[in-house]
Amino acid sequence: MIATELERCVAEYLAAKYSGTIPPTPGQNPIPVTLPKGTLNVHRGEANANITLPAVIVSCDSTTQENDSTNAMCTLNVIVCIQADPGEDNPEPLTHLDTLSRVMYDAMYQNDVVDRLNVYAGDYFTCIAFTAQSQEKGARERVLEHRLVNTVYCSNRNLL
Repeated sequence: MIATELERCVAEYLAAKYSGTIPPTPGQNPIPVTLPKGTLNVHRGEANANITLPAVIVSCDSTTQENDSTNAMCTLNVIVCIQADPGEDNPEPLTHLDTLSRVMYDAMYQNDVVDRLNVYAGDYFTCIAFTAQSQEKGARERVLEHRLVNTVYCSNRNLL
């Protein structure tokens, strides 16, 4: 449950950052965000077979629960994905990736990202700390990606 709540909070937070407003339907998957050059889909979970590009995928790959508390250390991936092939709707893929990545990067690399995420927390989740963050860019299967890997310390309770 903690991984699902972390994915939901981060997806709703990023959708708000891309759109400039709070997403209209909490819990929606994917969250469509209207941009000047089309729609960006913010997905929870990478296993979703119906991912439409361009997309931001928020997935919690692993969770290590503490034995003596409701807290856990989670590995959270945030991936910006776009089609690698240029076309009429995507004339410069690398520029498009950089534009979409900048919003994600600026939103997640904040000193107060924990407080920002907790605005979207429910009754059974609190983000406590981001203990590590790293990033990489690459391509797979004709898709360009910018991946941000986060180690996040969370609680399965509302501690606020």
